[in-house]
Amino acid sequence: MSQDRFDQQLEVARQRLKTLETLAAGSADARTIALETLAELSTALEELNVLTEELRQQNDELLSTRQMVEAERRRYLDLFELAPDGYLVTDLDGIIQEANRAAATLLEASQTALVGTSAAALVADGERAAFEVELNRVKGGVAPAADWQVVFTRRTGSPVPVSLTVGPMRDELGRLRGLRWLVRDITERRRMEEQLRASQGQLRTLAAHLESIREEEHARIAKAVHDELGQNLAALNADLYWMVGRLPGERTDLLEKTRQMSGLLRTTIDSSRRIFTELHSAILEDLGLLAALEQQAQEFTTQTGIACRFTSPIQTLTLDPARSTVLFRICQEILGHVARCARATMVRIGLEQQGARLILTVESRGTGITERESAAADTLELTRLRERALALGGTASIVDRPGVSITVTVAIPLAPPRRETP
Repeated sequence: MSQDRFDQQLEVARQRLKTLETLAAGSADARTIALETLAELSTALEELNVLTEELRQQNDELLSTRQMVEAERRRYLDLFELAPDGYLVTDLDGIIQEANRAAATLLEASQTALVGTSAAALVADGERAAFEVELNRVKGGVAPAADWQVVFTRRTGSPVPVSLTVGPMRDELGRLRGLRWLVRDITERRRMEEQLRASQGQLRTLAAHLESIREEEHARIAKAVHDELGQNLAALNADLYWMVGRLPGERTDLLEKTRQMSGLLRTTIDSSRRIFTELHSAILEDLGLLAALEQQAQEFTTQTGIACRFTSPIQTLTLDPARSTVLFRICQEILGHVARCARATMVRIGLEQQGARLILTVESRGTGITERESAAADTLELTRLRERALALGGTASIVDRPGVSITVTVAIPLAPPRRETP
């Protein structure tokens, strides 16, 4: 029963009493007045009893609701206090109103000392301006912040990197009235990230070393193929011509056999030259990267029948052997991938300089490129190209447009980064 209804009933009872007083003043029959008064009082008492019972029930319900609310409040406080992560509750200006035990432990301060402190005051000096900008963005209702990484300064002065997740607190009308903060210590996470970066750097250094060894081995094998196998094949070819000139004319069978041997020998010589070129580019060593890429494009056209063109606005290029070799090998591997995986109709190779970086682009075009074949551009083979570029401080990207083209772009610095001397 509401308070308004109870007041209305009391007012009705007062009006009845006034009516009885008026009747009593104008009537001489005391007995009649007494009977009417008793009847009215009886009715009023019954109504009051009903009202009293309704009020008692309402009080019981209010008491039960209050107990439930108090139980929920205690449960919330227990969860808030015993949570393993730090939690803060602030107003819209970032002034801390509540702090749980984990937050106090993380910040090495008491909970009471944190209350009334600005969250911005906890941020390290160098990050405070950026923190204020992000806080204003959250206050503006743009979006809650998730994994917002900052460095807090403990009360003892020591820094601690934390990850913040900040969400809004709203009243029953949906109005923003405060912020909830989840604070997590990410010291261990950052340490592991540093270890991972260090491991990746070591692996890239190892990969670069292995590539260097591989190139040295290629050069050694190429020299053996050129100097030993090539010379021996040339000697065999000369001996074969010597024999043909001394065979009797009537021995057509022997002449036919020697012609077959001569053809096989020429094929073997051509194969040895191709193997030598693949293992070691003499043009790269003698004339540089521009001439080597030009020759590579011509040989690709000859071997595959696919039109391949090399263009570059660079007239002269000074590049150390390591970078020249890596770019040449990357282009070589991309062209091999195109020949095996994509039914290209045309290939374009470009080399240009942008500031202190050298950009190699290989684009294969063809209507025969399928979506499945295009997806192969991100296989382990081309992933290795990225690692080779990263080992030189560069980058590699692959853009595939199924049915249209695959473009590989490699960018490396013209010179290795300078190492600071201790």
